[in-house]
Amino acid sequence: MRAVFFYPRIEDSFRASYPPLGIMSIATYLNANGHSATICDRFFETDSVKDVLKKRRPDIIGISVISFAFIKDAIHISKEAKSMGIPVIWGGIMPSTIPEETLTSGYVDYISFNEGEYTWLELANTFDNGEEFDGIYGLGYIRDGKFIRTPDREFIDLSTLPMLDWSLVRPENYFQTSYGYGNMLSTYLSKGCFGTCTYCYNPEFHCSTRRQRPIDHVIGEMRYLIDNHGAGGFDFTDDLMFLNRNQVMDFCKTMVNSGLDTCWSGYLRIGIINDVEDYKTMYDSGCRCMIYGVESGSERILRSVNKKTPLDKIVSNITNCLKAGIVPIVMFMIGFPGETEEDLKSTVTLAKQIEGAVVAFGCFTPLPGTKIQRELVENGKMIPPKTLEEYSKVTFADDVTVNATEVSTLELMTIRKYFRLRGIFAKSGDSSDEQFFKVLANTLKSMSGRGFTHFIRSGFYTAYSLAKTFTIFFHPKIRKKYGLYFKK
Repeated sequence: MRAVFFYPRIEDSFRASYPPLGIMSIATYLNANGHSATICDRFFETDSVKDVLKKRRPDIIGISVISFAFIKDAIHISKEAKSMGIPVIWGGIMPSTIPEETLTSGYVDYISFNEGEYTWLELANTFDNGEEFDGIYGLGYIRDGKFIRTPDREFIDLSTLPMLDWSLVRPENYFQTSYGYGNMLSTYLSKGCFGTCTYCYNPEFHCSTRRQRPIDHVIGEMRYLIDNHGAGGFDFTDDLMFLNRNQVMDFCKTMVNSGLDTCWSGYLRIGIINDVEDYKTMYDSGCRCMIYGVESGSERILRSVNKKTPLDKIVSNITNCLKAGIVPIVMFMIGFPGETEEDLKSTVTLAKQIEGAVVAFGCFTPLPGTKIQRELVENGKMIPPKTLEEYSKVTFADDVTVNATEVSTLELMTIRKYFRLRGIFAKSGDSSDEQFFKVLANTLKSMSGRGFTHFIRSGFYTAYSLAKTFTIFFHPKIRKKYGLYFKK
């Protein structure tokens, strides 16, 4: 069977941020088992969807729909494929959490739920044998007007999957500059997270489990990408890179013993690493940046969303991370249901206490399938989108899509804009000016990757987005209320 996997483009984005790791894994697995699978990343593809389909002549196509922003182009791809009589399968977080809305849209024939490697192999084998798909686990479809979902699959033992075939894409397309380090490329060490945060997709999609890839696969891929494509470092996109301190130390030891001259970054939970000596061990193994999802400085809010962040360890963790020479990026989220002015002040105070860290604020967005969204709907605090077109208009983290707090949307957005401006000029190893211009140069390079028209369009969008940030200065009363000043 011939399959083409599409990675939809986001029109307002100036670049693709990550390699399409999920469909890379599925395509690699199919090719290793006698089928023919290729990838079309719509951000970089110059041919139209119709031309791609005519040239590659797939028997079936898969579309990765990770977030709301992917839906618009995914619909376009689906329409083109269905007009040519090609079956369409969507996979990823969005269709897995809104399956009925996806299938009743008329754009999609099947949904592959959660992990797709085993499901797609059975699909391919069944297609070649001319059989029906009904007996395949992890599949959704409409039959006789009724939504049907076959039994879920058990999670894959990641050691049974081959190393990712990076020849399916052009790795250089995905290089980024990250806090002074160039040619950074995203990959992953594990899938899932043990957390049960009520706002996160993980409890539904990964059932609050974490599984790790064989470390020799990860090291082998890194070595290949360094030697053959000039990768300068690796950004691990895992929801939670490590479960405990022992895993961190084991990984560091493996990196040192590998002899790879590279750097790495990832996501770490507050409290897993506390001592500066452990952070120095991480630095010596190549760690140059760590991301922490703190979310709130209010103990009450953290309890309400089941986020088990130890508040008393945040400042010391970040301080020790900085002392070791590692750049900490601390993520906060505002706009949680029931959040008060006092809760927000606690969060702002904590964020400003973390001297030297890069601090980023996002707005709470209720994701489909999450506990917090179900509660908002049940309590009459929100009406969820009904169609794919409506979901495609939802902006994740950028704006307040549902305000169930006790403060105004204007206050929430002013706080977010303040920390965005602070983050643009944050000091992080380089001086703030050096970091700003490195990121700016990388952004301009990325914007030009799809031609002059896209460069102009994305340039206007980026300038407009930045200009909106400066409207913070139109609201001095809000700035005074929360202490949003740029001078000490």
